[in-house]
Amino acid sequence: MDIRQLHYFLVLCEEMNYTRASQRLFLSRQALRQSITALEAELCGPLFVSAHHKLSLTERGLSLQRHAAPVVEQFQQMQAALHAEIQSAQPVRIGISVSLVPDYLPGLETQLDKFRQQYPHIEMRFRLLENDAVADGVEQGELDAGLVIDLGCAAPVLAGGDVTGAVGLLTEDRTACSEDAQCKAVAVAAAFLAKQMEE
Repeated sequence: MDIRQLHYFLVLCEEMNYTRASQRLFLSRQALRQSITALEAELCGPLFVSAHHKLSLTERGLSLQRHAAPVVEQFQQMQAALHAEIQSAQPVRIGISVSLVPDYLPGLETQLDKFRQQYPHIEMRFRLLENDAVADGVEQGELDAGLVIDLGCAAPVLAGGDVTGAVGLLTEDRTACSEDAQCKAVAVAAAFLAKQMEE
């Protein structure tokens, strides 16, 4: 059971119709039915009964509805609050070594489009720089993160970053500002960049 399944279940409770609920959720009817069936299997019994093409909740379904509604509402409030905090952040400044483009990061533009869709509140600004200039920019606080080619001893600051093969990710030391919106935005962007280095 996960938050998505609970959300689907609650929408179906409101609509009491698989077609309307699946349209509202932008899902196929089959995908919605599979989600509900998985919940029913986990809870060892039906959540809905259908009579004369009309759905109604079983006792188990009513119980789940009572428990799921506050959980989903609290989750949605948490999401909204976190997005609002991130939205208040300044753009994340990222330096990329000219040595990496395009050979080491061939699908970067496609992945950035995905990032923008998933995190529309975080703006990333990129600068193409020489390898050492990226490391210097991160060290001096002019850049929030940087992608460099790891040349072994190219930059002392690389020791504090993550290295995957020939690509290194550099980030500022932000241990003192873990609650700051800018720190959170940088952390999300850095995690995204680190994932791209693994692929």
